[in-house]
Amino acid sequence: MESRTRHFEQLFSLKITHAYFPDQACPFIRLEPDPSCRLLLVKKRLICKEVCGELKLIAEKTGYGLGDEGKPAATKRKTVPAKASTDVPGDIEHYRFFIRLTDTTFLRVTKLDLSGYPGQLLYFSNNPKTLRLSAKKCPNPGRLREAVLGIVDIGIAGNELSEKNSREPFLIPFEAADQNPYL
Repeated sequence: MESRTRHFEQLFSLKITHAYFPDQACPFIRLEPDPSCRLLLVKKRLICKEVCGELKLIAEKTGYGLGDEGKPAATKRKTVPAKASTDVPGDIEHYRFFIRLTDTTFLRVTKLDLSGYPGQLLYFSNNPKTLRLSAKKCPNPGRLREAVLGIVDIGIAGNELSEKNSREPFLIPFEAADQNPYL
């Protein structure tokens, strides 16, 4: 009987940081994949795991030790034209996550412009070749519940993820409010 050892590798991770907390980890919000991202995770056989305030996407390596470069299965795919429903050109896959508010205390300890909320949400996205996220406001598509504070959209270009993506998290920073919320 042949035994097979499975090897896994992190594709990328997202980390919400908050200056109010000494360890920068914010317990009042969490990240969760949107429905289209959940389908992509299943299709690519990815594992989505929260570890120490960080959301990690993990894939099983294919061909480990068999001359297949040990690349994660999720990065091994043929180039296919974009589908009409994805509204993205070329070979970019988008992993979208909701920023979900779990405790309203977050609003008291955070310096945040909520004008337009819930009609507008925070929207964080990256250039597919970098780890840097840009932030802006976007219209709420109307089908998101009020506990959703924003959306994170990570675009990964081409067939490869850089080693830098797998080592360093995409950071989603929040500033602390100027005053003590409990006074």
